[in-house]
Amino acid sequence: MAIMKLSQEEVERLDIAREPMILNSFAEEIKWFADNQLKLLGVLLHDKIDDDYAYVILTKYDNETEYRAYSTKVSIEKIHTAERELINEMNKILREGIDI
Repeated sequence: MAIMKLSQEEVERLDIAREPMILNSFAEEIKWFADNQLKLLGVLLHDKIDDDYAYVILTKYDNETEYRAYSTKVSIEKIHTAERELINEMNKILREGIDI
């Protein structure tokens, strides 16, 4: 399975539960990624307070209708490092066959 980049419009169609008032106060979603089955989503964030980057990986289990957090990482200095680490972690999850 390959990890693909998603547009903001594609992410909005997924109807992911969010708390925008809380999130927007300290972070901004800047890039989104998914596997081809949309069971694994990665969100790259810019931390407005620390001016660094973070990511969250969300999973959608077979019998669930909503995504939930699976893995996070914060305090990554460079955007390209954060993106690379996010994609590598998503590939690792897929490769290891973690039940998602």
